[in-house]
Amino acid sequence: GTLAVIVWLLGYFTFCFVTDTGRLSTNNLATHTIVILQSVVCGAFACLVDLDHFLAARSLELEDAVNAPHRGILHNSLLLLLLMACYHSKPRSIVVLLLVALSTHQLRDSLRRGLYFYPLGSTAPLPYTLYIALMCGVMLTFRYFIPGSVRIVSRSATCLKEV
Repeated sequence: GTLAVIVWLLGYFTFCFVTDTGRLSTNNLATHTIVILQSVVCGAFACLVDLDHFLAARSLELEDAVNAPHRGILHNSLLLLLLMACYHSKPRSIVVLLLVALSTHQLRDSLRRGLYFYPLGSTAPLPYTLYIALMCGVMLTFRYFIPGSVRIVSRSATCLKEV
C-alpha cells in the first residue's frame, strides 16, 4: 500500500527531475504528454521491481515473497552497471527510464537491507544521510552528466508524435 506509493513517487519525481519536465524546449502539448507518460511508467516500473520477490520465492503467496531466502534479479545492483553499458544502444530513453527506476528502488531498499551485489554479497543497511546523498547523486548524475538525458527523452517523445 503506502510503500508502493512511496516507491512509485520516488521513480516518478526522479524521472521528472532528470528530464527537466518543466523546461522542455518545446511548447508542444503532445511532447509534454509523452514525457509525463514516461515519468508515470518509470514510477510504475520502480514498483514492479518487487515482483522479483515472487520469482525468488517461487510462489505467488505474499508471505513466501516477503520471506524469500534471497533477493531477486532486479534487486542486484550489478544490473545497473549492465544497463549503463547498454546506454549507447537504442532507444536511450528506455535505458534512462530503467536506470532511474531501478536505482531509486534499490536505494530505497538499501535503507533496510543494504545494496545487493550478487554474487559478491550485500552491504550493511545504508544510513539515511548516505541514502539522501546517493539519491541526490543519482538525480544530478542523470540530469547533468549523462549526455543528453533531457534531449533523449524529449526527442523520443517528438518521434512518437510524428509516427
